[in-house]
Amino acid sequence: MTIGPSGTKALTRAFSRVRASFSPDQRFRQAWFADVLTKLASGHLTTRLDELLPWSYAQQAETAVA
Repeated sequence: MTIGPSGTKALTRAFSRVRASFSPDQRFRQAWFADVLTKLASGHLTTRLDELLPWSYAQQAETAVA
């Protein structure tokens, strides 16, 4: 996959927003990011990208623990 300059800028903006939305817990950030990369590499459907957002991930984790 090749990303052009405009795609790189868009990804930078998206990751900046995602980073700003995190809780201060560094372990959560690492777990979330590792999980997202794993799911994307495994062929996660692009129609379900909302499931990979940090706030969705946090809700899924809370549901799994409960």
